[in-house]
Amino acid sequence: MFSFLPESVQNALNRLSLRELSEIRLRKDAPCRVRYGERLFYLTPFGISEERDFALRPTGKELEDVLFAASNRSMYSVSDELKQGFLTAEGGVRIGIGGVYSTENGVVQSVRNVTSLNIRIPHEVTDCTRSLAEKIYRTGFVNTLLVAPPGLGKTTALRDLCRQIARLFDLTLLIADERGEITLDGTGDTGENADRILYAPKAFAFSVGVRTMRPDVVVTDELVTEAEGTALAAVLHSGVGVLACVHGASLADASAMQGVKTLLLQKAFGRIVLFGERVGKTVGIYDGEGHIL
Repeated sequence: MFSFLPESVQNALNRLSLRELSEIRLRKDAPCRVRYGERLFYLTPFGISEERDFALRPTGKELEDVLFAASNRSMYSVSDELKQGFLTAEGGVRIGIGGVYSTENGVVQSVRNVTSLNIRIPHEVTDCTRSLAEKIYRTGFVNTLLVAPPGLGKTTALRDLCRQIARLFDLTLLIADERGEITLDGTGDTGENADRILYAPKAFAFSVGVRTMRPDVVVTDELVTEAEGTALAAVLHSGVGVLACVHGASLADASAMQGVKTLLLQKAFGRIVLFGERVGKTVGIYDGEGHIL
């Protein structure tokens, strides 16, 4: 999974349990840090430590080499992703990029002088939403929105809910996986009734997918822009169900996001699930009116 990383980092990670590893932060000439369990540690040649003195310190060239290797040695092939500030490596590993972004007329054209990388490692957690699915889908599928701050497991929950829907109902799902995270770069288990459109813009996947794949439910992650919300509204108006997620620490946060603001005002979601406090922790389940259940 980590063949794109510097050898020194790979050797250090070999000393750890990958089940506990969720994030690797590489910064130019600065101590390498990892999120292990639910805490941040320094990464040293001997494993993790709370002391920074022996932490690995990647060079700027090593950061550039990471991106080159993660792109399968073709930066051109991932140029659209790079312009959005990330790259998806094998297995759905997502690499966020800090550096100097060049823009033209307000549109990002390229990134250079990479100074930091945030490498997020997805995990398969089977049946983690079984009880949640049986609770919110007691009388059948309803349009569902998952709300959580970054890093608290909503994509993992989204993936497992796909499997639970396949278990509970004979419904065809279309997964619009713009970043490759839901399907783990196409290698993850999303249930036997799921079709996938990977790395296409959400609006394209919604429009083309509904017309050509005839799904019962469209699944998507991280709704952000008003255009994405408008495209998803068209899905709902076509009679197709929706399972989606958005960033936020509360319903008020979600209501302020352009990607779902109008949909929430229209009460488009029959169930809204709020995650928080720690990874995978459900802190509230609400109906379309915003009343807690």
